[in-house]
Amino acid sequence: MKKTIMLITLITGILFVTSCTSVSFNPDEDRTEEMMRRYSAE
Repeated sequence: MKKTIMLITLITGILFVTSCTSVSFNPDEDRTEEMMRRYSAE
C-alpha cells in the first residue's frame, strides 16, 4: 500500500516538474493540473 502511494507521488511530482519546466512543450499540462487538483482535494 505504501509503495503504491509513493509511486503515485513520484509520478505526480515528475509530471508536475515537467509541466513547469516545459509548459509550451508539454501537451499533458491540463491533464497534470487536473490530477494535481484531484490529489489536493483528497
